[in-house]
Amino acid sequence: MNNAAPRALLIFAMFAAGISEAKDPPTRTRAPKTARPLIRNTFAMEAYFSWDGQRIIFQGRNMGKRAPLQVYVCDYRPNQTTEANPIRLTEGLASHECTFFSRDGQYIVYATSETEPSEENTKDFGGYPYFYDLTKEIWVAKLDGDSITNKRRVTHNKAYEAETSYSPLIKGLPARPDGIYILYTSSRSGNLDLWIQRVFDEHGKEVSDTAIQLTDTPTSQEGGAFFLSDHEVVYRTWEYDSANPMTEQFERNRVNFRTMHIHTLDLATGDDTTYTSGNARHWAPFPHPGGRKVVFAKRDFAKPDHNFDIYVLDLDTREQQPIVTDPGFDGYAVFHPSGKTIMYSRFDAVTHDFSLWTVPYPPPSKR
Repeated sequence: MNNAAPRALLIFAMFAAGISEAKDPPTRTRAPKTARPLIRNTFAMEAYFSWDGQRIIFQGRNMGKRAPLQVYVCDYRPNQTTEANPIRLTEGLASHECTFFSRDGQYIVYATSETEPSEENTKDFGGYPYFYDLTKEIWVAKLDGDSITNKRRVTHNKAYEAETSYSPLIKGLPARPDGIYILYTSSRSGNLDLWIQRVFDEHGKEVSDTAIQLTDTPTSQEGGAFFLSDHEVVYRTWEYDSANPMTEQFERNRVNFRTMHIHTLDLATGDDTTYTSGNARHWAPFPHPGGRKVVFAKRDFAKPDHNFDIYVLDLDTREQQPIVTDPGFDGYAVFHPSGKTIMYSRFDAVTHDFSLWTVPYPPPSKR
């Protein structure tokens, strides 16, 4: 079996946590006192709540294994005293990633190559210390309890297509028919750009519409987008300088100092707004259900350890509130639909495994 995908994930994990082969052996860090473990018995990362807040979907695998990632689901019980028991939905030699629930909970979307990973069909876009799989495509499937049926491939391009999410019901946008869309990142234009594609009409009937390109910026790489409302999305972007390839710097010191910033894009007007600045990586934004805040991971290069911490950004005041700032990588943070809980992924620098945790929001007042 080709180990391209597991190797890429391991490299990303080391990069995210700031681990260098030249440093002392890593040590395990403690979670915040207010944090509660949700899933530790399965390698679990990048998890999302269903729109009703009753279930969780994530990418994972058995602990301690360097196998391709698969899609899992489990129930969410905020007052449970034991950890959740996830159910695996996908299988195979290829990783299944970037998964998300439709608003009605009847469908999921995910990205996979559906083949054994290959290092030959890849490209460097400068944002991370690994190459993007140009055979990765997007699929939707019906969720029947603890299994999936009616799998349908919705992209057919020799390109990286992933970082998926579903829209709410969209109505009345210029030049766009009413319906349910998927929002995703694609490299089909030569760079990483945002695209949307209608997969169900306003009555829930399956459709196969042509994708619509939302961004077209030759020197910027956009992705990781989610809907703030039925007409506005939030995403992260970075500038890619081909004269200074990230991969060379990464091989030198295992740290990439490329900055990333958070933007919003109004689909009705085309207005694009930048909300962050400075020498930091503002990454993986996810909207609060109220629509005017986003939770994200921040790697501040002005700090000595410059690991990823979790913050909440107020889009009206642009203030950034720290939520989780313990040593080590904490990221892929998302709000529960109630807005009262944040779920996130923690990286174990000793085992190289990820686990899911929750913290209350707003955080308890310090006395």
